[in-house]
Amino acid sequence: MRLLSKVFITIWLLCVSAVALADVDEWNSRATDAITVNGITPGYWNSIAWATCDVCTGASAGRSFSWHMENDTDITAGTPCGCANSGGDTDPDLLSAAEISSTQKSDGTYSLYIAGANDYAEFSSQEETFNPADGTVTFDVFLTRAGYDNSTHFWQEYYDDDNRVFMYMNSSTSSSSAIDVALAYRLSETSYYCTVEDADKDPGETGGKWYRVTGKWDTSPSGSAELYAQICDLNTGTGETSNCVSTTQSTGPASAIAEPSKRFVGNKTTNTGSFYIDNFHLTKGDSGL
Repeated sequence: MRLLSKVFITIWLLCVSAVALADVDEWNSRATDAITVNGITPGYWNSIAWATCDVCTGASAGRSFSWHMENDTDITAGTPCGCANSGGDTDPDLLSAAEISSTQKSDGTYSLYIAGANDYAEFSSQEETFNPADGTVTFDVFLTRAGYDNSTHFWQEYYDDDNRVFMYMNSSTSSSSAIDVALAYRLSETSYYCTVEDADKDPGETGGKWYRVTGKWDTSPSGSAELYAQICDLNTGTGETSNCVSTTQSTGPASAIAEPSKRFVGNKTTNTGSFYIDNFHLTKGDSGL
């Protein structure tokens, strides 16, 4: 009888172990799938304690840089953690009043708070992490109507004042109920703009809302270069987007700017708008335009 009991217990333990291992494999598979969808890690998976770091491809195409604002000295630290292609700068310098804050976040525990003029995080921008000819930027931004100011910048790849790529708020008045953002590509003193506006996206009088913003550029097709901008409502609990509005500008620059030397995440301007930014990603050579 004891022998039968031992056999039964052994078989039962083996079955439980097999199920547990199957569950682990299934969860790991799902997590991996979620992490690699469109190169962006959805907010739901970011909230899981064992979520892995983003993976940068190190290649001419694919994700090249990501920062979840979980650490103010190392983008590869925290949960979730970001990445950069080998040689890319992973150590942000937070300038003026820019700070890591837990007040708002789209994933993890923190975001980068931009309180006003010349608040930003600065990185060296190298060819390893940015392609001025073809690429994509995606990030989450929390806006309130009170902090919504004309031409306040979210992000910028900077060679000099006349050669840069950036995204910014494009509202003409802080009382506007419309969300209006633009991707700008400035080449040799000439600026090309792609602006997307949605009158239904009101950040609200006080509470504010999270949005996901995407910009794409492709200067490679001779005579048919394109810029693209999109803004979506963001559910930070699931990482899912909805009510997306986008536009494409087909009269973009005919060639690319020189390789930028600096990356600014935040407001490198004298304009006074405020916002939170999180879940920032750059990809190279895959704009699809």
